[in-house]
Amino acid sequence: MELHQLAAFLSASILITLAPGPDILYLLATSIAGGKKSGAALSLGLCSGLVFHTFLVAVGVAALIQSSPLLFQLLKYLGAGYLLYLAWCSWIARNSQLALTTAAVEPPGKLYRRGLIMNMVNPKVFDFLSGLSAPVY
Repeated sequence: MELHQLAAFLSASILITLAPGPDILYLLATSIAGGKKSGAALSLGLCSGLVFHTFLVAVGVAALIQSSPLLFQLLKYLGAGYLLYLAWCSWIARNSQLALTTAAVEPPGKLYRRGLIMNMVNPKVFDFLSGLSAPVY
């Protein structure tokens, strides 16, 4: 990878990270409610999801999914469905306590799994990494 490509990749990565999506907003809420340990567990899950996407790009599965409108649309629906599931969990948890405080009582393993799934079904991450695997002419 040439230096200008690396600089473009790092710039795009920083911009995507600074543009808070649902995963980053959830990470902030979890960290505020549950502290450093909860935030670290969720963040580790989100990062593991990135490793999953990187693996898909490396073995060529990402190119297959990206070339199929049906498969890519399915990934989008999975991501939207999971976000709706998280919203539903927050909605039903509000009866006993605020939704923000529910993260404080969740074990780190559950937060890790939640972060992993959130990133595995995130089409924004998939599309970004898939675009990097395209040949540059």
